[in-house]
Amino acid sequence: MAVIWNERVSDRTAFQREYAALLRDYCDDYAKVAETYPQYARMADFFGSGAGGERLLPNEQVFDFEGLRGRLLSSSYAPQAGHPKHEPMLAALGTIFEKHAEDGRVRFEYQTHVYYGRL
Repeated sequence: MAVIWNERVSDRTAFQREYAALLRDYCDDYAKVAETYPQYARMADFFGSGAGGERLLPNEQVFDFEGLRGRLLSSSYAPQAGHPKHEPMLAALGTIFEKHAEDGRVRFEYQTHVYYGRL
């Protein structure tokens, strides 16, 4: 059995650092949700004596602005329409996108964790 988790790299590029700062500034639940992401020790406990290990693989997504906007708004921690931080967050997202887009696109880097073992 395997548990697969994509962890967004938040500090490799200026875009990634600014996007992470946007999440901290506008998404009140972001830190709390991020704390629940699987860690190797938790996965080893989950698999128990059948724990096999972990593999890390590079992964990425490339977004135009509408894709990036959709990615942000699909996150459970993003303030929804009507929340006082919603519109300012989208304005900040547009600023970050315009600053870092190349050929109308930005790149999200991920590290894909594959935890595996037997139950």
